[in-house]
Amino acid sequence: MTDREKLLLKTYEIRNQIKELKGEELFDIESFAGSWTFRSDAKKETVASLQQKIENLTRELEAAKKAKALKDKIDAYLSTEEGKQRMTTLEEQKALELAVFRNYRDESFARLNRFAKEVIGDGWALESLCGNFVKFSIEDPQRRNGRDFVFGQSVEVYFEQHSFFDREKGRFEMSIGSAGCFDIQATKYGDRSRFYIEVGKFLGNEVAVQQLKEMLFLYEENMNGIKTRVRKLNEQIKNPLAA
Repeated sequence: MTDREKLLLKTYEIRNQIKELKGEELFDIESFAGSWTFRSDAKKETVASLQQKIENLTRELEAAKKAKALKDKIDAYLSTEEGKQRMTTLEEQKALELAVFRNYRDESFARLNRFAKEVIGDGWALESLCGNFVKFSIEDPQRRNGRDFVFGQSVEVYFEQHSFFDREKGRFEMSIGSAGCFDIQATKYGDRSRFYIEVGKFLGNEVAVQQLKEMLFLYEENMNGIKTRVRKLNEQIKNPLAA
C-alpha cells in the first residue's frame, strides 16, 4: 500500500469514528480498500492534501466526542425526576410564550385593520402583516378575479426601529405598487383615482402617519421580545444543563 493509500485509508477510519459517535451507519472500509476506486482516489490526492484532510477530520472528531459527551450528560440528567420536571417546565414556558405570540399577532392584525378603515378609508383593510412588513389594500366585496382585494390597489409599509443601515433613524417606508392610466373622474371604491386620493390624504396627515409609525415600531419591539424569550427557551430545552 502506498503512502497516499495509507493516508486515504486513515481519513475513512476517522470518518467511521465520527459516524459511530453520531450513531450513523459505518462505511465498509475493508471492501473499499481493496477496490479499484480506492486506488484511483488515492492517486488523485497528494500527501499534503490528505494530511490536511486528516487534520480537519481530527478536529471534527474531537468536536463529535465533546458533543457525544454532552448528549450523554443531558440524557442522564433528563432521566432523573429533577431533569424531567425541568424539561416539563421549559416546555410549558415555551407553549405559553407561543400562545402570547399568536394572541399578540392576532390582536395587532385587528388593531391595524381598524386603523386602515378608520384613518385611511372605509374600503381599506390590512391584507398582510409579516415580520417588518404590512400591506394595506382596497377590499373587493364582489371578489372579482377571485380575490378579496382589488388588484394593484395596495400600499406596502416597511418598518424597522433600528435599521441595519441607520440604527438612529430606523426604517419607515412605503411602496405603492400600481401604475397605468385610469379614469380621474371615477371615485368609487375600486376606482384607482379613489385609491390615490385616499393614499394622498393619509400621507398628508402627519398625525396619522406618526401614529402608524409608533404602532408598527411597538409591534416590532414586542414581537422581538417574545422571539428572544422563545429563542432562549429553545436553547435551554436543547441543553438544560447550561441554564
